[in-house]
Amino acid sequence: MLTEYMKYYYQALPPHKKTIYKELYDGFRDRLPMVRVHTDPRKVSIEEVAEVALAVYNDTPSFYYLDVSSYSWIPMPDGYQYSQKYLYSAQDIAYYDRYLEEGWQRFESQYLHPSMSEYEKEKTIHDYLVGTITYDEAALVSPETTREAFNILGALIKKRAVCHGIA
Repeated sequence: MLTEYMKYYYQALPPHKKTIYKELYDGFRDRLPMVRVHTDPRKVSIEEVAEVALAVYNDTPSFYYLDVSSYSWIPMPDGYQYSQKYLYSAQDIAYYDRYLEEGWQRFESQYLHPSMSEYEKEKTIHDYLVGTITYDEAALVSPETTREAFNILGALIKKRAVCHGIA
């Protein structure tokens, strides 16, 4: 799995939603078909849980395999059984994970050097991405056929993505 950094959306959540975030994060990381979310359903709606799931997705590019547009749930007395669809099979995810990790290692050894400051490293990564990724106009017309344009795979493997995939 790719290295993770600052969790911007997590930091912005109130404490009771951070607990939900952690449960969803662990379930998505482990690629569980259903994640048990412990919360008071009278105080936290399923739509709010789905918003937290989107925060997890936005904070974690290595969860590219989530289909955040489609979820289901079962209400429980102490929360929800939450199910997020996955875009790829376990075999495909393992392949993409290896491909991304190997690509990062090649990039790091070729472009990033220990003597570089954090700013220089960030700028190098930025410049590389700007110079190699093309905006995928076709994905806006038919997103169902170009789902990679909306995640890290489009940007790093296909070199074509929309804003969300580039981010």
